[in-house]
Amino acid sequence: MTTISRDGDLRTGDGRTIPARVPGKYRVWDTDGGETVAEGTFVAQANQNWQVARIRIYATDRRMVLIEWEAERERFGNHYLAGSPPFSLAQYRAWLPIIAALPRAFDAEGVAR
Repeated sequence: MTTISRDGDLRTGDGRTIPARVPGKYRVWDTDGGETVAEGTFVAQANQNWQVARIRIYATDRRMVLIEWEAERERFGNHYLAGSPPFSLAQYRAWLPIIAALPRAFDAEGVAR
């Protein structure tokens, strides 16, 4: 039987507790320059999205930022293409190995065919 505690944690029938609030940390950086544009900590509540930072990016910029975060001893990564399309296919293919190096990697060569 699964129950919800007073503090909102989910308690499963096998004795596990899934916290209602999960602390973590994040970093967002520019792919080409390596400059960190945002970083910090967060507390994510169950089934909710939270804005943790604002980044100034202009529509005329064509760049990619990388995002990495950690929660409950697990690391995750993603990327965001910023600016107005079209993006250069050659540039995106050059970025693929960088994206693939983030946590939860994929085969960049297979994607770039």
